[in-house]
Amino acid sequence: ACTLAYELINRGESFFFCYYSSFEEDFIKHLIHSKEDLEQALLNCFYQIPYKDENYALELLQKTDLLKGTILHISDKGVNDIVS
Repeated sequence: ACTLAYELINRGESFFFCYYSSFEEDFIKHLIHSKEDLEQALLNCFYQIPYKDENYALELLQKTDLLKGTILHISDKGVNDIVS
């Protein structure tokens, strides 16, 4: 996620970093313009409580009307790229 994000930042492209928050029971979106924005979003994400169902956030995201681009789904099983 960091490598992809840094590449976008270096190209001058803004993007959203989105993760599911177990605290908020909702998706949290951070608009990223800079490395500082990314670091803050990653810190917020890092301190979330993991959910027990393997694909819980992915399944919830697919049911929403959130704009989708490339989704990088990371779990303890590895990384899957889902383009929609």
